[in-house]
Amino acid sequence: MEKKFIQFSLLTFIAFLFTEIALSDDQIPTEVFGSPPLISSVKISPSGEKIAVYATLKNGDSAILVRDLTKNEPYKSIASSDNKSLKLLSFNWFDDEIILARAWLAQDVYNTKLDYYRLLRVNVDGSGFKPLFKKRHFKDLPLRWEEFDQTRIIDWLPDDEDNILVQLRMSNARSPDVIKLNVKENSIKTVKKGVAGVGSWRTDEDGRVRIGQTYDRDRSTGSIIFQREGSTKWRTVWDYSSFGEDAISVLGFGEAPNKVWYEAYKDGRLAVFSADISKQNIEPELVYSHPKRDVETYLRYRKDKKDPIGIGFRDENFHHVTWDKEEADFEKSVYEFFPDKEVYFGGTSDDRNRYIIFAENSSTPGSFYLGDKKLGTLNEIAHSYPALANVELPPKKAFFYKARDGLDIEAFLTLPEGKDKNLPTIIFPHGGPIAADGEKGFDYWTSFFANRGYAVVQMNFRGSTGYGFDFM
Repeated sequence: MEKKFIQFSLLTFIAFLFTEIALSDDQIPTEVFGSPPLISSVKISPSGEKIAVYATLKNGDSAILVRDLTKNEPYKSIASSDNKSLKLLSFNWFDDEIILARAWLAQDVYNTKLDYYRLLRVNVDGSGFKPLFKKRHFKDLPLRWEEFDQTRIIDWLPDDEDNILVQLRMSNARSPDVIKLNVKENSIKTVKKGVAGVGSWRTDEDGRVRIGQTYDRDRSTGSIIFQREGSTKWRTVWDYSSFGEDAISVLGFGEAPNKVWYEAYKDGRLAVFSADISKQNIEPELVYSHPKRDVETYLRYRKDKKDPIGIGFRDENFHHVTWDKEEADFEKSVYEFFPDKEVYFGGTSDDRNRYIIFAENSSTPGSFYLGDKKLGTLNEIAHSYPALANVELPPKKAFFYKARDGLDIEAFLTLPEGKDKNLPTIIFPHGGPIAADGEKGFDYWTSFFANRGYAVVQMNFRGSTGYGFDFM
């Protein structure tokens, strides 16, 4: 694969958005670490002819910028938010002319400020920036109440040019319905009414609602209900305790209509299984497990196949496990191109020719790249932290220490450049607490502390995710 660093107009555009702070040899200004990433997301359109980015502007506003790759034109801001009354959070292409965005806003309800999440649409020319759900859609809810989170898209319906499926409470305040939302006409249709106790729904690869997940908060138990293809009846296929070793999480369907992939524990660690759950006696087949780590994952698909092509998960570092040979060979070539970095694949065009990747490590903030398989090129198009683009920061180093009971605890050490003894040290455990730190990802906190002369120790203490049931 040929590496070409071509300065797309985004890099020129960045110069106007961000005034680079002069950096000394010893200390990097606090503002560099304290500012959000200039570019935090880049996505390619279905045709591969347009790019959209999520940017933080110089005045602190968040914005979605779009560029047509077929034209010699700069990026154009099509939507922005002041991050006070409204904050854009993320976005996805609906088609080549429409982008859907997830946004936060606060509203006063009976003299109380509440957080709401809204699904917005905007055309690539900047017109039509508006919410997709209206107050009238929630007329059946009590006290003129509105669903707090209206952004839970459960199926993008790739073979439907007009609609997506969204899960939200619309007919009653306790259980979510599944709504078919026509993005172009702003109309809705109820596909599945809420069922008491069911907190989430999942569709098969043909867009049919086939799985429901219940949760009993008082008992901390759950169940998976399933509708066999061609049947109108629902039956319970699994019961489990939410924090027990019998916990089950359905990941998705494939081409066979009654076969699902799911996560469950094997020998004390989460693994991926598949099974035909239309049978009375379910016979699980192990798909993937790891000898030391939980496989906390999601399924990966490509547009021309209904069966999943692999998973993505983190052991020592985040990476893909891919069963499709063509895709696996391509990903291998990308990983070899960035041997010392953690690589995230950010999406492809529908024909799978053009693609976006993001590569970073603990000493280098990430950069975004646009790849073209036919041309054999991989072009750097944006830095997440431009002021740190040419700065080599101290790396994290993994090590293990023993707890008082002999349990091995994984930890990460960051040292100031050129120093390794008699250092003031910050013990910096992760939040969550159901979370974990990693070695290769960029961490502005540890980089800042190390730049100020501190050693930083991060540990994945007992209760951190990824190390098996007993560790939790």
